Amino acid sequence: MHARRTLTLSTLLVALTACGARGARPAHAPMNPSADACAPASDAAEGDAIETLLAALPRARAPFNAPLADRTLFAYAPSNAQTVDRRALPQDTFTALDQCSVCHAAVFDQWNRSVHRFSSMDNAIYAPAFEVTRRDRFIVGTRFCAGCHDPALLFGGDVDGQRIARTHERASLGVGCVLCHSVERLHDRTGNSGYVLSRAPIADTIPERREDGTFDGVAAHRARVINDTVRSAELCGTCHKVALVEAVTRGPWLRGQDEFTPWSQSAYARNDPNRYDPEVEPRTCIDCHMPREQSALSDVSARQGRVRSHRFLGGHTAMAALNNDPDMLARQRAMLEGAVRIDVFVAPSVTTERVEPGPVEERPLAPGSQATLDVVLVNERVGHSFPGGTADVADVWVELTVRDARDRVVLQSGVAGRDGSADEDAHRLRTVPLDDAATPALMRDPHRYRAQAYDSTLPVRAARVVRFAGEIPANAAAPLRVTARLLHRRIADPYWSFICRERERAGEPRCPERPTTVVARYDHGPPTATPRWRRFYDHGRALGEAQVQERVGEALPSLEIARNLHGTHAGPWAELARVAIRQSRTSDAWTLLDRAAQIDPRSPVPDYLRAMASAEVWRFDETIAPLLRVRAALPRYPRAIEMLANAIGLAGRHEQALGLLFEGMRIDPERPMQLNLLAIELDALGAQQESARAREAYERHRFHDGVPALRSRCKRDIPNCQRESEPVHTHPLRAP
Repeated sequence: MHARRTLTLSTLLVALTACGARGARPAHAPMNPSADACAPASDAAEGDAIETLLAALPRARAPFNAPLADRTLFAYAPSNAQTVDRRALPQDTFTALDQCSVCHAAVFDQWNRSVHRFSSMDNAIYAPAFEVTRRDRFIVGTRFCAGCHDPALLFGGDVDGQRIARTHERASLGVGCVLCHSVERLHDRTGNSGYVLSRAPIADTIPERREDGTFDGVAAHRARVINDTVRSAELCGTCHKVALVEAVTRGPWLRGQDEFTPWSQSAYARNDPNRYDPEVEPRTCIDCHMPREQSALSDVSARQGRVRSHRFLGGHTAMAALNNDPDMLARQRAMLEGAVRIDVFVAPSVTTERVEPGPVEERPLAPGSQATLDVVLVNERVGHSFPGGTADVADVWVELTVRDARDRVVLQSGVAGRDGSADEDAHRLRTVPLDDAATPALMRDPHRYRAQAYDSTLPVRAARVVRFAGEIPANAAAPLRVTARLLHRRIADPYWSFICRERERAGEPRCPERPTTVVARYDHGPPTATPRWRRFYDHGRALGEAQVQERVGEALPSLEIARNLHGTHAGPWAELARVAIRQSRTSDAWTLLDRAAQIDPRSPVPDYLRAMASAEVWRFDETIAPLLRVRAALPRYPRAIEMLANAIGLAGRHEQALGLLFEGMRIDPERPMQLNLLAIELDALGAQQESARAREAYERHRFHDGVPALRSRCKRDIPNCQRESEPVHTHPLRAP
């Protein structure tokens, strides 16, 4: 039996009918002076509204069948790929690409130079890792890779063979037209190529051209190749959400790369109550990576000469360089430029000698003084973390320089040397997996992964601060000027050197120089497109969200300045409330959130942060009313579902808590907290067998016991591992 505290119904109703600016208010929180006074009628109306929302919650009834992730061993396991009737496909299923190009010349030309086209054994970045995995692990395990990279080899049975030559007829088909346009449905949202393919050949529906130039059978062909799944972000997620299952790691289940989940819980998906971000227009994977593009080539799918781009741009500059494709390289660079915004602030100090933060161009640095600078990085337009994809081999770093009046560099960090590599003390945006020996596994060998040391990538729509410190030489000539750049090279060493050696060993041309792209720059002056209040806001919210709790007060000066500059924007008020929550100033947080709600009554952010404030001090009954309103606005946000299910489960409403959790499982069936709550609620309702299944799933997906020890060894033994593991850490600025 899983023990849990139960609230009495009378306590719950008292909490639900307490009045406030937008609903239930804790007894310890002061009233906002600008809010109307409470009246019995409003109490009753509020209580009725909450009771209506409670009554509308889904209710799970016995016999219970929890929607856990499908662990069926498919024919192509450990890949989740499958055909609609579980029968094999003909070996030539994916080879008829030339037929597509006859009518879709523009789309075919775009795809033919894309990373989807070069996803298999003709990909110099992927193929070496694939071959090492087959050699070091086991052949059948590489089905896991093939479901997304090599579907022609997977469904043709070639992956199960002893050797796959890079010249094999199906080794250069990549992810082509037939794969995406044959997906009939998806298993669930667990990814790992969890698609189900139709076996009906596309070739059987190709329209025939009549004598007058029109086509016969267009409707049937369109029905065969276009459906709601093909148009969905979920289709992208089936390969761009990865779990490293036990058959791959030969150890614990681990989360791999995942672009789909961050997008689906962001403002781009209209599904983020945690961050006030109303200016963002909703966008999907297709909107960003397949925008409509003018084409000079004929294409029957063109509308006014424009087609959905099948270039699938996403910053793959290394692949474009390896393929000697300057046009694709220019397009990939254009995709990267401006994706992130960079700014430089004088770091705040809340110690004995208070230093107010501000843009460095407004706070002159003095020769002979200590310079402590905050580089602010803002994920401006990427719908997932930046960099995305295989961030364990990403090469993205911050370059910071301080120059004097004679244009001499007096302090620097991240400046590339003659070989093009930045120094070891540079701040890099990447993830670092660890192997059994707590050594960074940086060779694209997921079968070695056991834990993640740290993740310094930039979350979707987030701001982060990287701190730099150094002493300016006394002989530097004033005034001093600071410049900062965020630099991107797709593949980092040691993996880049490895693939280049493999390339030469295979008799192919030597690797070109790795292209470096300037993603963002700051040149000692205010960014023209960024209002001053926003610069302070982003600096403050970066510290408020990421700084360690005992130093989160560093965020207050910048956030207060942002509020004073633009007090009619709800963002600064909400972020000030977040800091108050982290400092356990719950009453202050509620007052600040009342003001944010007055500015924008439609936003769910104040209610969500109210719930967070109450949960932080274990007042779970007080989270119910605001979470019900969050659910009414954003019914598919998993964290709010978990919090609400926990609160009403504590109040004894187990069938409704379970109904909510079932909804959450359909959104993301691998969330550990959700699985834990699922086991608790099933147990409370006497469904021991289902509870045991949920508990088993929780044990599989939870944070594993060996992770802390591996991280501790990394911090002890690996240079910079301790520093990079800290949310806001300081990099040294040194003389050149």
